[in-house]
Amino acid sequence: MSSESVVKYDERGVMDGGTIGLPRKMSRDIWLQEVFPEWGTYLNYEIDQFKVKPGTGAMWYFGGPSFALKSQAGAVFTVDLYAGPSLFTDPSYCGVCRTSGADKLYWMRLNPHVIDPWKFKRLDAVFITHHHQDHMDFYTVAAALQTTKCKFVGPPENAGA
Repeated sequence: MSSESVVKYDERGVMDGGTIGLPRKMSRDIWLQEVFPEWGTYLNYEIDQFKVKPGTGAMWYFGGPSFALKSQAGAVFTVDLYAGPSLFTDPSYCGVCRTSGADKLYWMRLNPHVIDPWKFKRLDAVFITHHHQDHMDFYTVAAALQTTKCKFVGPPENAGA
């Protein structure tokens, strides 16, 4: 892919207007980059830039079980950040299937991706409340391991996962 067909974004996740409306290449990869996540990195930028008032904290809700916290000192934490797709589960690894007797479950993601787990300028800890795929998310863990030196905090059963 040539550099002319790649859309550029500023630090807030806003698309470079120089490519809009001009004849250009289009592919599924370009479409995915431009459209998903539909909020780009806006919330990453907001969290990074937000100044927490003395004696308070700040929280951003991302939908589902996911949110981020920021302390007065600037520390950033995520809790159950789910950055994955809708899921299909079966009894081989689905506790809900085993306890409910269902042979399979389809988990539909009902909210858009509003945060990019690869674009945190600072991430001090990833909190995982329990060992379910939508709480201990592969994409979030992989991004945090590759882009930060954050700590992982969760129940003891998460340690070996």
